[in-house]
Amino acid sequence: MIRINLLPVREAQRKERLRSQVSVLVLSLILTATICAVFYGSTLYKISDQRAENDALQQKINQLQSKIGKVNQYKKLKAEVATKLKILDKLKNRKKGPVRLMDSLSAALPDKVWFDEIDQKGGVFEIKGIAADDVILADFMQRLDASPYWSDVELKFVKRASHSGTQIRSFTLSAKIEEPAPSATVAATKR
Repeated sequence: MIRINLLPVREAQRKERLRSQVSVLVLSLILTATICAVFYGSTLYKISDQRAENDALQQKINQLQSKIGKVNQYKKLKAEVATKLKILDKLKNRKKGPVRLMDSLSAALPDKVWFDEIDQKGGVFEIKGIAADDVILADFMQRLDASPYWSDVELKFVKRASHSGTQIRSFTLSAKIEEPAPSATVAATKR
């Protein structure tokens, strides 16, 4: 009987299998490393793109913040100008106020009434004068009370007196100053 030693063939087959397994393992490692490198490179590229985009957005934000600062300065200036315009309007109205008061006082003044003294304390005027009779004095008070610039017209003092043989009434009355609504001002100036 002939004996054949198959060990070297089996050994060679085992070595061949081992080589093929090692080569598969090496190829798998190379493929895995390549995939990881590609993924890593792709991720680095995305990160650098994102950083560039973030930098661009940050620059835009800085520009917008400077514009917002300018807008806030303009708003502040606008508020200051509006305040100054309101003050100017008040000054204009106050400038016209005494003229209008005296005009309305003159318009309410009937014949045969004369003023001796006009005094202002705060928002109240005290008027001292002479009237020919009680009816004319009452007419004056009604006219004054009807004016949009005067309110709370009140007679403080009346005394009979004679001047050059004529009977007259010496009086003192008080009236508060009113600031009329704009429509009343227009109506009063048209009269």
